[in-house]
Amino acid sequence: MKAVAYIRVSTTDQKLSPSAQRERIRAFCAAKGWDIVKRFRDIGITGRTKERPGLQSALKYACRHKAVVVVYSLSRLTRSAAHAESICQRIEKSGAALASCTEPIDTTTAMGRAFFGVVS
Repeated sequence: MKAVAYIRVSTTDQKLSPSAQRERIRAFCAAKGWDIVKRFRDIGITGRTKERPGLQSALKYACRHKAVVVVYSLSRLTRSAAHAESICQRIEKSGAALASCTEPIDTTTAMGRAFFGVVS
């Protein structure tokens, strides 16, 4: 499966650095047998805003190519339940998917889709 890595940090001195997220996503995808075909990131942008060019590009690419968007954690994707739900609907409509390295969210499976609905 094609994977799209999405990395976000709110501040440049955040504990979970972009390189740490990148490495965790790489290892997660390798364990799943997924190939990372693109990487997108937003540095210094809060997860509370929808205005994130890296996220929008990641979603657009994943939806177009039916890839799985992989994030370190749901908190790196968004800080809003409503935004999480809109992302999920967009991904689902296109045949793409979403997976988190640190939560049991993997919308390539029925259980993962159900869990995402609960936690978002």
